[in-house]
Amino acid sequence: MMLISRAEMKDLRKRNGAHREVHKVPIAAWGFSEPDPRVGGDGPTFKRILLAVTDSDACMRAAAVAAGLARTSGAEVRVVHFIERLFLGRAGWCSIETADEAKRIISRFRSELEMAGVRVTATTGKARREERAIDILLAAAEFGAGVIVIGTRRKSALRAVLFGSVSHEIIHKSKVPVVVVP
Repeated sequence: MMLISRAEMKDLRKRNGAHREVHKVPIAAWGFSEPDPRVGGDGPTFKRILLAVTDSDACMRAAAVAAGLARTSGAEVRVVHFIERLFLGRAGWCSIETADEAKRIISRFRSELEMAGVRVTATTGKARREERAIDILLAAAEFGAGVIVIGTRRKSALRAVLFGSVSHEIIHKSKVPVVVVP
């Protein structure tokens, strides 16, 4: 199935005969919504954007991309940050950062988006190192996100295979479009 315009559909019917039916995939099936006439955009837009962040330059660039998407479509952005936790066996759990550090990260991204004129909410949580991608996907589903925006650390293919890549896992498991910003 493919998206085609009405003019293209008429042209196909003329060339192939009226008996041959051409299907148009609804825009909503791709995770898009119809354009908001109040915003003035030409194409499909997202109503809700999930921005998953860490304390990295790639995430700052991802925030700029999310802000651009949100401004053009009037979308709401939810910023999420998960405190990475490691299981140390009998020693128990160890968090990579404190709750205060996580709140500072979220606050920085939230204020950047608000200054850009974007409606934004923010939340933090805890995630096991090996389940960060799943927790991001669950946060997107809970929020009803139409797109997920994430930064990537540009790991080599070998390093990604050996140690895992959150962005790769999200791309492969997501049911909604994913924008990965290097």
